Amino acid sequence: MIKMQKLTIACPLSRSIRCKDEEGCYDKSQQCDGFNDCSDGSDEKICQSTTSCIGDEFFTCDTDSEICISRVCDGFKDCDDGSDEGPICRRSILISETYDNVKNVSFDIRLNGVVYFSWIHERSAGQLDVTIQDM
Repeated sequence: MIKMQKLTIACPLSRSIRCKDEEGCYDKSQQCDGFNDCSDGSDEKICQSTTSCIGDEFFTCDTDSEICISRVCDGFKDCDDGSDEGPICRRSILISETYDNVKNVSFDIRLNGVVYFSWIHERSAGQLDVTIQDM
């Protein structure tokens, strides 16, 4: 008769807390950080049910659940339907044609979902009309 036994390997010091399913380990700093570090999500299930966002800014997923806006376009699907990483993250920037002397326009969508712009205008400083469209 063959007897099967599950072998459990100790967690390394850098990730000292074992996941509930015993399939992995995580560090205290990874607990309740909004990302599933355990395959069963046990590092996030033990958190308080209320979400606290910096500035109380929320993004409403297509399924009507809410996540912190800082989690939009961060490379991880936080909405059940993945709408926080969908077409919203692929945008094109159109500069109004009335600004004919605008040069070197660049934009960057950072990990927190905030779009940063920079530009040079030959005549004067001030506001720039920008339209963001889906690609």
